[in-house]
Amino acid sequence: MTRLSSRSLWLELGISLALTGLFLYAYLNMESWVIETMPSTISPAFFPTLTAQLLFWFSLILVGVTLWVMFYKKPGTADNKRKASAQTTESTGRVFALIGYIAIMFLYLIGMHYVGFVISTPLIMLAVALLLGIRRWIIGFVCYVAFTLALDYAAFHFMQIILPSGVLFH
Repeated sequence: MTRLSSRSLWLELGISLALTGLFLYAYLNMESWVIETMPSTISPAFFPTLTAQLLFWFSLILVGVTLWVMFYKKPGTADNKRKASAQTTESTGRVFALIGYIAIMFLYLIGMHYVGFVISTPLIMLAVALLLGIRRWIIGFVCYVAFTLALDYAAFHFMQIILPSGVLFH
């Protein structure tokens, strides 16, 4: 295995193990973190606990896949064209994409505080889609708005979760 791919596999293993531990910790402590705001037949911690449990299992699967690739994949199985393109664009493209994604998520937190879930979520979904290279962004934006409204309706009426409405609208 080349040095670059071996290093990225060890990095992927470390990140996936850290995520597995984080989601396990969140799953085990979710009941004490969630505050009940509305009377409900199910626990208000049900959906966050379910999400943490699913993310734990997905990250555990990622650990398994990474370990399988590290120990059972033969070196030199990737073709030379893929190696050459990965070496030239990997270092600069991934760093800028990661910085852009972190900036978008930071703006999402600020947007959730000021304008709420319904307004900030479709805009952030569009920004991430543009970062990933979407071409038909108008159709995407319409789908993002419909998804956000459906999620807001389902969260309030089915799960009894009040999503942030923003401080500008109070």
